[in-house]
Amino acid sequence: MTDLPLVHAEIRRLGSDARARLVRTGPLTPYLLEMITEDALATGRQAVLEVSVSGETSDRVLSRVREALARLDARGVQVIVRRGHGGFVEPGQAVRARMPA
Repeated sequence: MTDLPLVHAEIRRLGSDARARLVRTGPLTPYLLEMITEDALATGRQAVLEVSVSGETSDRVLSRVREALARLDARGVQVIVRRGHGGFVEPGQAVRARMPA
């Protein structure tokens, strides 16, 4: 079984309700990328999406993540994708979502 990079995404809206944010963390799967995309679109214009992938993630995978999220720019969402710290997770680990107060 192949290990998957870990992804951490944080979506927040700029402006008066800038304190609200949504965080998703889990193995980098097409399903998680789609959930992150839908969350960012639902947040609307003037949203910022920051995505960190495991530090060991290849340039090719990093480019694919950027490509998958590129359409958000046309919808007014600022997208930042970078390598972070941390390693890989086994497929099948739970994807968590939380909304801090």
